[in-house]
Amino acid sequence: MASAKDFVIFDLDRTLTKRPTFSAFLLSMTDEEPGKVLFAVAVLFQMLLYVLKLKTRKSLKEYMLKTYMGGMSRNQTNKAIKKFFNERYYKKRFYQDGLAEIKRHQKEGRVVGVATASMDFYVEAIVRELGLDFMIATTSVWQEGILVPMIKGENCYGGEKAKRVQAFLAGQKVAKVWFYSDHHTDEPTFELADVRIAVNPTAQLKKIAGDGGYQIQVWK
Repeated sequence: MASAKDFVIFDLDRTLTKRPTFSAFLLSMTDEEPGKVLFAVAVLFQMLLYVLKLKTRKSLKEYMLKTYMGGMSRNQTNKAIKKFFNERYYKKRFYQDGLAEIKRHQKEGRVVGVATASMDFYVEAIVRELGLDFMIATTSVWQEGILVPMIKGENCYGGEKAKRVQAFLAGQKVAKVWFYSDHHTDEPTFELADVRIAVNPTAQLKKIAGDGGYQIQVWK
């Protein structure tokens, strides 16, 4: 019978990476189609609606998928991913302290992965590049090899992320759970962890961390 193992879960955007990945990835495709830059105006308007709570986070993300990637094939998508998430990207846009922390946990025999609201089709590339064991991410929809600008289920964010993490861990032999994040909306997932690490935390998370006895780390 397999023995229980420690599981280490990292949030992705602004925890392992210095900036959000989704909008940056979409904008990177304007290099070959400069006209798509004009789409940013429409996207900014949709973001305003989201800020005003007239649009959900899920519907905003679906709008962005439709605007920049509607009708793209898996082959086209994979080429865009390979171009964007290149060696330079990992060296410049990931916190080196975070990459070192991943390697430390891997060396010590823990099961390491990410739980993120980012889209699964490019998070897969990050998981492969970093040699991670699993991912929990927002699920894309494909029909006959073409990306459908929809999200399957809910956006993997806030309480939804915690539900997915809990469901994932329920199927594992778990000794201890570590969780790293920068953002207070991940408080529900922090509650599932034995070891809670707030990384470059938002002001709200810093307060939560202080009250809850989380570790606080500043990464560069």
